[in-house]
Amino acid sequence: MAHARAEYQREYRRLNREEVVANQRLYYETNKERILAWGREYYGKNREKCIASSRAWLSKHPEAKRAHEQARRAVKRFAHGAGVSPEEWSAILNEYDHHCAYCNNAGPMTMDHIVPLSGGGAHEAMNIAPACERCNKSKGDTPLFVWLSRNGGRPYCTDVPKER
Repeated sequence: MAHARAEYQREYRRLNREEVVANQRLYYETNKERILAWGREYYGKNREKCIASSRAWLSKHPEAKRAHEQARRAVKRFAHGAGVSPEEWSAILNEYDHHCAYCNNAGPMTMDHIVPLSGGGAHEAMNIAPACERCNKSKGDTPLFVWLSRNGGRPYCTDVPKER
């Protein structure tokens, strides 16, 4: 009986997603203080459990973590733009086959703003390229064409580029 009811509710939520989301939003707005107080109380009583759960999720979703960190950094710098969702970041990584856009090395990639945020660049997918940590750090907030021209059109990363 309980299984059938759970299945019915799941199906209802799937078929009426917009209505369910609107109701959830309305409930949150009318009960915001109570919900936030409950969350603070729960966290206070279960701090270690919450931290462990958060760390486990973040270790399984490194792209989402990087996207969140970049969005936070963009907000701190008052950058404009629509932001870069984890899905967009994954698509960018796939487009470059998880290789650095500058030196073509594989490995962990960071989001590089082609036009730096400090130079007025937007925090959006059209201004993002995957870069290895060495290239991203050496480029810093230098505009791409200036950075490349300082080294004869090649990035500063001294590793031998790997073929894709």
